[in-house]
Amino acid sequence: MLVRPDAMDPDSKIWIFQSKDAINTEIQASISNELMKFLDEWAAHNVQLHTSGAIHLDRFITIMVDERHTGASGCSLDNMHQFIHHLEKKYNLNLMDRMQVAYYNEGDNHISTAELNTLPELISQGIINEETFVFDNLVPTKSDFDNRWKVQIKNSWHKRFIK
Repeated sequence: MLVRPDAMDPDSKIWIFQSKDAINTEIQASISNELMKFLDEWAAHNVQLHTSGAIHLDRFITIMVDERHTGASGCSLDNMHQFIHHLEKKYNLNLMDRMQVAYYNEGDNHISTAELNTLPELISQGIINEETFVFDNLVPTKSDFDNRWKVQIKNSWHKRFIK
């Protein structure tokens, strides 16, 4: 059952899938249609989940479950991952690479991605610094997404990779 994002409980579970490159508008529209259909039908043990999802900043796909009603089960999580793999294949995207980090320099108003292990090199080249914003795609809840998804490296778990 689809729910408006603002109607989701702040403790709703969230999953964030990041594309290395920006997704063009035409593909976003197609993905959004497929995402809404998937979420509207998504169930755990034959009980429909209360869900929401969207594409953010041309490269992040979010999926949320309000577990006050029904929690996501192992099988339903498998279905979600199968759906994401389907999107990857159909649209030639890589949405599951957790070693990619997206960063944002407010000065150039552009999101870039890099391998996590290249952050020290980017620091030494002056491309990023501790003030650079990164996207923490591991935030577990809607509240965390709303309040600390985009955070400066110095305040994120990413900082351990730049020392």
